[in-house]
Amino acid sequence: MATLKNWSVTGGMYDPYLAPELRNTHLQGEVYDHPNPRHHDGKQIITSKIVKKIGPLTYETHSGTIYTLDTVAPAYKEWCSENNIELNLEDPVVIK
Repeated sequence: MATLKNWSVTGGMYDPYLAPELRNTHLQGEVYDHPNPRHHDGKQIITSKIVKKIGPLTYETHSGTIYTLDTVAPAYKEWCSENNIELNLEDPVVIK
């Protein structure tokens, strides 16, 4: 199971022609213990779309990789606060 540190939730690749409700939810951050050796510890990644919550702060992606969230990125936490976006640190991902 991979771990993401300094993570944030993102909409992935931005497409101005795609309706907001059709955008997928992804995670980005520094990955550790990824099963794919090309993702070395500390590498900054954006995951494939999140498809399922597995447990507390643990999510499965479209590719089948399971990620556990560690520390949230301070800049993301600040951005959420500045934009009046509630950040639930116990369940931060809304799966569409």
